[in-house]
Amino acid sequence: MFDEYSDDPIWEEPRPRKRLPAFVAFGIALVLGASYLQTTLAANIRINSTDSVEFGQGITVTTACSGASVLTLTPYSAFTNASGSGAFYFTGFKLANIPAGCSGFNFAISAFDSTTSTPLAIFNTSNASAVVYDNGSGFAAGSTSSGLTVVTNSSSSFTATFTSPVALAATVAKIAIQSSNPAAFVQSSWTLTNGALLAYLAVRGIAQSSDGTKVVAVAMGDGIYRSTDSGVSWSRVYALNASWSAVASSSTGQYLVAVVHGGSIYTSSDYGSNWNIVSATSNTTWNSVVMASNGATILATADGNGFNGANGSTVYGIIAKSTNYGSTFATVSSSTQNYAAISATPDLSSAIVSAWTNGVFITTNSGSSWTLVAGTTSNGNSINAISDDGQYMMVWQGSNVYISSNSGASFTATTAPNNGPVGMAINSNGTKLAVLYASGLTALSTNFGSTWQVIGSSGQSYREAYLFFGSSNTVYGSSGPALSRAVITGGP
Repeated sequence: MFDEYSDDPIWEEPRPRKRLPAFVAFGIALVLGASYLQTTLAANIRINSTDSVEFGQGITVTTACSGASVLTLTPYSAFTNASGSGAFYFTGFKLANIPAGCSGFNFAISAFDSTTSTPLAIFNTSNASAVVYDNGSGFAAGSTSSGLTVVTNSSSSFTATFTSPVALAATVAKIAIQSSNPAAFVQSSWTLTNGALLAYLAVRGIAQSSDGTKVVAVAMGDGIYRSTDSGVSWSRVYALNASWSAVASSSTGQYLVAVVHGGSIYTSSDYGSNWNIVSATSNTTWNSVVMASNGATILATADGNGFNGANGSTVYGIIAKSTNYGSTFATVSSSTQNYAAISATPDLSSAIVSAWTNGVFITTNSGSSWTLVAGTTSNGNSINAISDDGQYMMVWQGSNVYISSNSGASFTATTAPNNGPVGMAINSNGTKLAVLYASGLTALSTNFGSTWQVIGSSGQSYREAYLFFGSSNTVYGSSGPALSRAVITGGP
């Protein structure tokens, strides 16, 4: 829950002003020869003030957290040229002079026209609120503000830019700024899923569609299960007594891939209703697998005998790749490494692999080559995570949780508890990190690992745990012949 404070905008009509004729504005754009020009020639706005201002000019504002201190908000617009036409768009804003009293607070910016109280969509097609929060080491876009780029100018200032602006500058008559003190993260109680999901040993892999409604799980010694209600209830869609080890999904949930430790790779192209074994992948100790958001590209890791047992006793691990929805696989890395857990960006351009005894490996060219991360030659353990753009990575290595903020060039130890981590996750833009523990607890950080909040209820004994950040932050814990589910709310 959020303890929200709101500074409502003043609903006064903008002052009458002269506008440049359309042909003049268009002519200026042609003369300058730019397709995207910063400008102050656009619609006047009101920002918690009775003074009328223009884009590109700062205005003093106050919020609930600032008290008597005044902040300076500067909105920006730009001209987008098009064939035979063009228009000014509201493209972002700068907030400066943020006082210490606003440390840890969220800022939400909304825009309105001159006639209604409904906020305008301002970026990313339909997003009407640009949320920026103080994560303790700088400013970052909120989890609901995909498509918002935030640059920290100083401890008291940031600039936010819309990747895909939507609101025409001429329609923006008022802008509102709100500040709120985000509530702490809260994890719901663990709830057992329905009795259909009963494995002899444990669930060893879970994947879901991007909207979280379609979930698939592989159960050791049992088969493959599917849920179409966000993991609340399950039904078995493929029965096979095998050592299932991992599963991955496309963003829609249509394309799926699952692997067997000591067996083969299986794929589905109809949301898991039917499964096909991939030829030439048998007798392989597959450990982990990832799939691109469109389902076309797949990376899978293995140890032991290697690919199809054909690499000889001196080769212990491989990484295999498919670029045709899993119809065929080719080896992209074959070595003495015991490759285990793999995490990747949505397009699989960047990925991180943990090896059981040999460290951590990274690719930034879709698996064509792999580089051992310096200083990780000891136990790489079996869990890792990566942000959507590949900039932020997290791994459990040796006895610490390490984080990289430079695409794996270097890693830094964090203060995250090290009492039995069994899973980890990073949200899409790297602003939320999570480490999940066998006890059922979850540690979360919103300042890139500087500090952690531990939530949830202990007393569990999970062998595997999974967290999917999204509109509902769903957590799964696997222990014995059962799968439990929880939801995380709150936070910035």
